Amino acid sequence: FFGKPSDLTLDLLKEIGVKFFHFQNEFVKKGKTELHYLIANKIHALKAPINSEKLIFLDSDNLCCENFYGDPCFLIPVNISLAGHFSSKFSESFLKKSFEVCLLDIPNIRFRIEGSEDLYLPPYFSSGFVAVDSKFVNTFSDIWIEAFKKIDKNNILKNPYFCDEVSLSIIINQINVPFSILGKEYRENKFFHYVEPFKIKMEIDKLRLVKSLLVDYPKIRKLMNQSPRWKVLFDKT
Repeated sequence: FFGKPSDLTLDLLKEIGVKFFHFQNEFVKKGKTELHYLIANKIHALKAPINSEKLIFLDSDNLCCENFYGDPCFLIPVNISLAGHFSSKFSESFLKKSFEVCLLDIPNIRFRIEGSEDLYLPPYFSSGFVAVDSKFVNTFSDIWIEAFKKIDKNNILKNPYFCDEVSLSIIINQINVPFSILGKEYRENKFFHYVEPFKIKMEIDKLRLVKSLLVDYPKIRKLMNQSPRWKVLFDKT
């Protein structure tokens, strides 16, 4: 979250064609450096000066398995996905309080949380994938950060780590913009949320994809060799 990337990392990103831009996390600017404030980077990043019809944010612990352009679902202004079981370890009462501080009624509809058998919550979304039409994205980001601030200020969540997801769920119900929910099958075909690198080794096709990237971009392997978390991929492979 902090500091300048290594020269090797910067060279690799330039080789891949990554464009850089600077933004300031307003919480960090005020000296707030707890993890949930750092995660709020993604909310600020939505304002990236990108000349495209759609801006897509994807958490960095995802492996893109194939292209995802051209899908009709992206014609809808906002695309999101339901949160998984790990992200939902709190009761509906926390969501209700969060909606109340944002002066909203909690929706009547309930969704089964993926990975659970009987956990149903109001629309509660993951912040790991968020796609927004460029013409709405600045307003979307502004409303998201304001909801984040209200929830954080009132100390509603026992674990503030999920403040970004709870506030995202609120603004989806607050803005008057159509949205689509990406299904589990679609997400799993397009992305692999590995969380920790060793999980890639457990999926033969994903490991094959990573190895092909190492052939195309040798600098990736140099970076992996510098990290014990990533070197595990080379053990007996």
